[in-house]
Amino acid sequence: MYRSPRTDAPCGPWSGHDSMAVMIDSASLAPHRFIPTGESPAHVVVSPNGRTTYTSNGADGTVSAIDVATMRTVATIPVGARAHGLRPSPDGRWVYVANMGGSSVSVIDTASRKVAEVEVGKGPGQVAFSPDGRFIYASLSGAAAVAKVEVSTRRLVGTTPVGQSRSRPMSAPTTGTCWSPSRESTTDQGRRSR
Repeated sequence: MYRSPRTDAPCGPWSGHDSMAVMIDSASLAPHRFIPTGESPAHVVVSPNGRTTYTSNGADGTVSAIDVATMRTVATIPVGARAHGLRPSPDGRWVYVANMGGSSVSVIDTASRKVAEVEVGKGPGQVAFSPDGRFIYASLSGAAAVAKVEVSTRRLVGTTPVGQSRSRPMSAPTTGTCWSPSRESTTDQGRRSR
C-alpha cells in the first residue's frame, strides 16, 4: 500500500471477484473509490508527481495506468508474464515492472506508454531504484539472486547470489548499498553496489 503524494490517501490493490484498485480515505480508513484494472492486481505505485497510479496485473500481464484527478483507468499496457513488483523512476519518466513468470523487467515510457524489455534472470519478483536513479535492482526468485541494470543503457551490469527471497531489494541512500532479504546465507551476500 502506498500514499498518494498529492492527496496523502493510501492506495492499494483490490483482489476480489472484480479486479480493481481501491483508494482509501486516510482519516476514516473507508474505501473511497474503486477503479477497474487488469486481472489480479498485485502491486500499486503512485508517480512522483502524484498524477498517475499504476497497478501490476499478474493474471493478464498488464499494467493499468489510473489518472488520479479523474479516477479512471486511462491505459492498460501489456508487459511480461505475471507482472508483479513495479516502481517509477525518481524523475517519473519510466515505470519498471518485474515479470515474475519470465526472465525480464519491462520498462514503460510513461509519456508514450511504449514498452521495452530487459533480460535480468529467472523469475524477477520486485524492483528498486538506486537513490541517484542510475541503476535498478531486481530480485530474482528463480535464481536466488539480485540483478543490477544500468538505467541509461538498459544493460544488465551483473547479478549476485543472495539466497531465496521474493521480497524486493532496497537501496540505502547514504551508504551506496543494496539490501535484499534472504532465507539462507551465501558467501556473496551483501555485496556493495557501485
